[in-house]
Amino acid sequence: MPSEASIRTLSTPTAGKTPSGAGGLRPGEYQGEPLVNFEDEAPAGLGAGSGDTMTINVLVRDITARIASLRKIDWGTFAINYLLIFDPATLAGAPHTHLATAHATGAAEQQLYRAITDEFANVSAIRVKEAMVMFDQILGQVATAIRAASGVTLFAGLLVLAGAIAAGHRRRVRESVVLKVIGATRGQILKINATEFAVLGFVTAIVAAIAGSAAAWGVTTFVMQGEFTILPARLAIVVIGAIMLTTLLGLFGAWRALGRKPAAELRVE
Repeated sequence: MPSEASIRTLSTPTAGKTPSGAGGLRPGEYQGEPLVNFEDEAPAGLGAGSGDTMTINVLVRDITARIASLRKIDWGTFAINYLLIFDPATLAGAPHTHLATAHATGAAEQQLYRAITDEFANVSAIRVKEAMVMFDQILGQVATAIRAASGVTLFAGLLVLAGAIAAGHRRRVRESVVLKVIGATRGQILKINATEFAVLGFVTAIVAAIAGSAAAWGVTTFVMQGEFTILPARLAIVVIGAIMLTTLLGLFGAWRALGRKPAAELRVE
């Protein structure tokens, strides 16, 4: 036997779409077989789909209803919604409870509460503001932890990038010496290095953006069962930032290489 909450689930209207089989019918207008509207993801786990029948026990009575339609529910809105919605006629004679939500802020909250309780003495008003505030704080803490982990990852990537540039320092010293010997100016050598590192940063940023977006899409879609959205502006900032950072680090190494005396380097060679 279902709990009182599940009985309400079967008899209370929802903000979702109306079942196509029931249309916009009012109690008493529909006299056909029992119809039910189902949340779109739940039937897959039961091996059922639109057009199939299911039996639900309501107040020790088995009701076999046909799944008339499916609807998508965004549970993240915290609006009133239920997995199942029967057609108006099936549960017309069953005991039921009406449920509604109201949003108010400041002084209007107390005024609304007094107006409802004065008009309807048997109404139970439950404030969920505190729970929502606590939930928001928890989400904020989770977001902060994710940002901290991302910061550590970026810092580690920066160290790897600096190490890669440092590893090629000796090669750039030799190249700079040769270019200076054949008549290249300091500005020309810096332009060559800037172009090299800008291309390196661009390619690295594009590969990282594609790989990171693919990984984020997989986690968001399949693990968290959410909707993945790309933010082009932030992605562009990350790519441009990676190019600028790579170029600056490369120019720093090139500037140090240009400070070496050609004669001393040629004697070593």
